Amino acid sequence: VAIKIGNDATVSFDALPGTTFPARITQIASLATIQQGVVNYKITVEITTDSATAGTSQAILKDGFSAIVDIPVQKKDNILIVPSRAISHQGQDYTVQILSGAIPSTRVVTVGITDYQNTEIVSGLNPGDQLALPAIPTSTTGTGGLFGGGG
Repeated sequence: VAIKIGNDATVSFDALPGTTFPARITQIASLATIQQGVVNYKITVEITTDSATAGTSQAILKDGFSAIVDIPVQKKDNILIVPSRAISHQGQDYTVQILSGAIPSTRVVTVGITDYQNTEIVSGLNPGDQLALPAIPTSTTGTGGLFGGGG
């Protein structure tokens, strides 16, 4: 999947919750930068508004707003998605735990695209199947320390 000049994007701002603006990619840097071992390409997007909404966007957007840009790289409709944390590996297989009765059972699934929070299930599950999700560990803070008090 390639990101190209002219591709659509959406822009949102923490300062404007629930508001998104359509955008289009206008530039992609030809040279990468590397930060902490990750290759990055600077991409420039331009908010695209029609004449009816242009004045509104100019009135509410301010210098210094932090922006979040979403660039869809693949789109699929009518897919089955599950939380990524529900998926485990057993050898070469991806598996999920299905609840049917009191004891969960393991089912092998085929996965598709993921955004790392949710994953597409291509086969192995049906709509309505109930998953057993792993518990999210919580941390506890102890009151003990390594060093005793002196006095």
